[in-house]
Amino acid sequence: MDRFTKDKEPIHLALVEPIVVEVAADTAWSGQAFRHPRRYLRARPELDPGTVEVPDHLRRWRLNHRVNLDPKLR
Repeated sequence: MDRFTKDKEPIHLALVEPIVVEVAADTAWSGQAFRHPRRYLRARPELDPGTVEVPDHLRRWRLNHRVNLDPKLR
């Protein structure tokens, strides 16, 4: 626990099905994050999350930071 989480009770986690969303983003990239905020545009329920390709620079970041977005591998 740290100063932001004084409560020592277990945290409830609700798993949800992944969906594809469309966002608008400036291409400015600074280290590990976009330099400017991204904006949500719309949900894309007709797309399967497993078929969406992640851009190379984001794929490398995810691998370097061990971020796993694939629900099958959790």
